[in-house]
Amino acid sequence: MSIPLADDSRWKEVVVGSFQFDIEFFPLKLLLARQRLQLQMSEDPETVMKCVEELRQLFDKNLNHPIARKDLVKIFGRRKLRRLRKRR
Repeated sequence: MSIPLADDSRWKEVVVGSFQFDIEFFPLKLLLARQRLQLQMSEDPETVMKCVEELRQLFDKNLNHPIARKDLVKIFGRRKLRRLRKRR
């Protein structure tokens, strides 16, 4: 399974909270809670991009964790992740 690039708009939607889903991976809950507090203080594009990169890295480091993968599928959908895998 491949992870979408940081420029995929869905990452930003997750970070800023415009895309809501039932989060099962506890480290993701913690990260997003911290990031959303951070974004309340400063939602400039640089901060948002930094949060997106951090979110993507969390999934990259935990790609073999079944619950992390499940949340990744909730965000991007099974089909998109399959297409990314085929490109490699």
